[in-house]
Amino acid sequence: MNLHIQSHDAEKIVLKRQPYGLGNRVFLVVGVCMLALSVYLFFTGELYLHNEDGELRLFTVSGIFMLVLLGFGVVLTLIAGFMLPATYKRTPKHIVFDHQRACMVVCMTDYSEEGIIPYQDINSFRIYEPKNMLNADENQHHVLAEKKSGGEWTLVPGHSRGNANKLIQFFTENVLQQNKSATLPAVKLPDKISVTKSGNTSLITWSNPYSFWSFSFLLISLLLGTGTVLAYTESGRVLFLLAAILLLVLNIWILYLHTRKMALSITADTLEYYEFSRITKKRSKMLSIPLEDIAQVVYKYLPTEVSTSCDIWITTKQDAKKKPTLLSSLKPMAATLTLRLTTLNPVECLHLEVWLQQEINARRKGGEV
Repeated sequence: MNLHIQSHDAEKIVLKRQPYGLGNRVFLVVGVCMLALSVYLFFTGELYLHNEDGELRLFTVSGIFMLVLLGFGVVLTLIAGFMLPATYKRTPKHIVFDHQRACMVVCMTDYSEEGIIPYQDINSFRIYEPKNMLNADENQHHVLAEKKSGGEWTLVPGHSRGNANKLIQFFTENVLQQNKSATLPAVKLPDKISVTKSGNTSLITWSNPYSFWSFSFLLISLLLGTGTVLAYTESGRVLFLLAAILLLVLNIWILYLHTRKMALSITADTLEYYEFSRITKKRSKMLSIPLEDIAQVVYKYLPTEVSTSCDIWITTKQDAKKKPTLLSSLKPMAATLTLRLTTLNPVECLHLEVWLQQEINARRKGGEV
């Protein structure tokens, strides 16, 4: 879901989210039609071939066609009906470079729910190319604003390199050459984050709702399980049992993950992360980091990196010294601690990023926030 420059003058530059495209609705209609046709073939077609004993052996052409329609129908419906609307909802409606306030203002709705990035916090504008090879084409050069802390915000995606360089020059001349400075307003955490303060300790807790991928896996598992039952034969009993056990274990694991809550505690000298069960309250995945070792709290708004678009990274001074590996090169950030926050939108992630950095800085100075 792209942003484009709507207007610009001596006072501000306004980027606006493009409307929800007709093509997305067409994909949904096609997916639903394919699902409907597969259901029709299931009830009316001759799907299987049988031997003399009446035992199922092979799918007929109609059976294979039904499975193909079902598979593509499920994929298109999930993408157009769930994934794309969720991505659209997470895309800021406006990003405004307000020269009078000397800050970049991110709005999720009509000029409300603001996230503020002062001009003095922006280091540069640069080109970003997704690491995903599926997105590799000449018009996948995204222009983003890079903060001095290492955070990044995608501004105008999907351009050729030539147009992207022109946009970088435009933003550099109109934003970075502003001499005014801005003051950040008081940061208020979203209601989805629970905050508890006691003495010199701040504790935040949150839980992540079912994601698109969790829902998709559960639905596809149900369909695969149904198909496995339909194709069950005496000779395939072992395969059937193994498939059923695997699907059951994976779904139980997903349900287990969504019964957990995450917690982050900041004391006078330590930041501690852990997860705990809502049922047993037992803690796991505990990690402690001395505050003096923390380098930055970083959030990156990179919509093309779907798997990390809800993450906040806490980096340490040692992270910069680590040698890159093949796995780390595939990630947008090398960090000691990654906070997964699928419950938050980009502005809420920005608020949490600023709040955490302020809390850590205050503790280092021996004060309270």
